[in-house]
Formats: sequence, C-alpha cells, structure tokens
Amino acid sequence: MDSEFLPGGSGGVWRVTDARGRARVLRPTGPWTPAVHALLAHLAARGLDGVPAVLGIDEEGREILEYLPGETLDPEVDAASDAALVAAAGWLRRFHEAARDFRPGRALWRQGEQELGADEVICHNDPGLYNWVLRDGEFAGMIDWDRAGPGRPIDDLAFLCWSGIPCCASCRLPTPRGGSRSPRAPTGTSNRSSCSRPSTRGWRSSTRAGTRASNAATPARSRSATPG
Repeated sequence: MDSEFLPGGSGGVWRVTDARGRARVLRPTGPWTPAVHALLAHLAARGLDGVPAVLGIDEEGREILEYLPGETLDPEVDAASDAALVAAAGWLRRFHEAARDFRPGRALWRQGEQELGADEVICHNDPGLYNWVLRDGEFAGMIDWDRAGPGRPIDDLAFLCWSGIPCCASCRLPTPRGGSRSPRAPTGTSNRSSCSRPSTRGWRSSTRAGTRASNAATPARSRSATPG
C-alpha cells in the first residue's frame, strides 16, 4: 500500500492507495471525532454532495475517509473563479439545509461540549478557500471537518466570502484556477502579502466572541433562525 503524507489539516493527513488503486485519507482523531462522524453520516443520508464518506478507524486510531479527487488552493497565491465562488456558496446553503434537522443534543465538539442554540445549526466552521476541493476549476467539495460544531450559518458564509474573495483594493489578484474572475481591484504592482489580512484564528475568535455577546444581549425567545 502506497502512503503519502500531506501537510495541513490538524496534524497532517495521509493519502494511501491500495493495490486496487483506491485512494483513502487517514487523519488524526480526537474526542470530537464521534460527533463529526455522526454529522457526516447524516449528510450522506441526506444526499449532500462534496462530503467525504467515513470508512472507519484504522489500527493506529486514525479515521479513514473517502478521498475527494481534485486540487486545493492556497489563498495567498491562488484564487477561485467567479463560477467556483458561486458554486461554493450554493453548496454551503445546501449543507446548512441538510444539517438543519441534525440536532444531537449536548455533544463534544472540538470547541468543547456544546448544545445547539435555537438560532444555530451544525456549521463547518472553517470553510476557507484552503478547504475547498476543485476539479477542473469547478467547486467539487469541502474537506477538513474536524472543526464542525454549533454555529450560525451566516458566520460560515461570512468566513467563506472573507477567504474566497480578495476584497483588498491594494492587493494584486491571483490568477484564478480554471475560470475567469471579474475585476474587483485596480491593477497594480503591490504584493498580495502587503494587505493587512487578519489571521484565520483571529477571525474565528472574533466571530465566536461576537456571537456570544449577541446571544447574551438578546432574550432567547426573541432570537429567530438565520437562513443558511
């Protein structure tokens, strides 16, 4: 069996190919893994595309997942086409709709033991450009589900847009993979790295803090579900 270590994810992942040419992904597990596997099984039962199937746990305690063929992007040097952005946003909506009736009660997620609020669904919580799978330049799926947990669909969408759309006018746009992109910034010679782009960790922390503050200030009976 051929094995290839792939950096990224949480501690890295391994892509293995058996004698019959079938590719699988091996990833580290944690206390949150049973809840994530239950979510992925629910999404599979709802027929959601672009989600890796759970195939089991290996002898070293790593999860075995279906390998989604395609390529991933580096937000610092790559860009998705407008068509891929539209498709990713549409997929995110379908995901939130498929997850809406998945309410497992109090469960242990990577963020800790949590229960869904009235205005929450189980979100991906990390749908950045680097977790998209593209095939021939088209959006084909989402990987790295270990940060899934309770959240507001609008926060998932905001993070997807923040990561996938180069909004800084002083940055030079990367060349889209497999398609075109409408101009969103003037052509210039400044380097993309000069943009004061917040860190992924900073975005997640500020988003959660804002959600907690909003929830604390809003009476529970007045909160309504946010559309995905």
